[in-house]
Amino acid sequence: MKKGMKLIAVAAFVCAALSCGQGITSGGKGQTLPKEDEAVFTGSGITFSYDKATGKETKLSDAIRNVRVVFKKDGSCILNCEIYNINKKLWVDMGEGIGTYNISEATASFGLLDMKYSYDGMTLILKQKIVDSMTTGYGYVTFVLSGRRKPSFFPLKLPALSIPSFN
Repeated sequence: MKKGMKLIAVAAFVCAALSCGQGITSGGKGQTLPKEDEAVFTGSGITFSYDKATGKETKLSDAIRNVRVVFKKDGSCILNCEIYNINKKLWVDMGEGIGTYNISEATASFGLLDMKYSYDGMTLILKQKIVDSMTTGYGYVTFVLSGRRKPSFFPLKLPALSIPSFN
């Protein structure tokens, strides 16, 4: 089940990378300074399996690293990350993906992909349910991202720093 869950998590994130994207440097000498119409978040993604009998999640792996997302006020986003290839046992740069996002009270949507989220002004947590058709089980990909400042266009969703759960 662990290998199947990892493969599905990677496939789901690739879909998200194609729907959304990343790029744009911020701060530092000779680089573009952040704008009020952009929110830059960096972090990583972790895969979990879920045991329905016990109601517990178990960490499978740190499957996604060097995540960088630029959310823009106009509803577009840019994403870049590296995903761990289980079969080749190496990290693969997924390049830049560009797409759109929408945040409602319940979900953060990237193209056709919906995720639960929480955001306290500095830390953004996104959680996506992954169904494993090979084992009829499921798990999650959880992204923990941090930003340097709270943009006015990005809504807070408390409780802060909690990992949203699926019912």
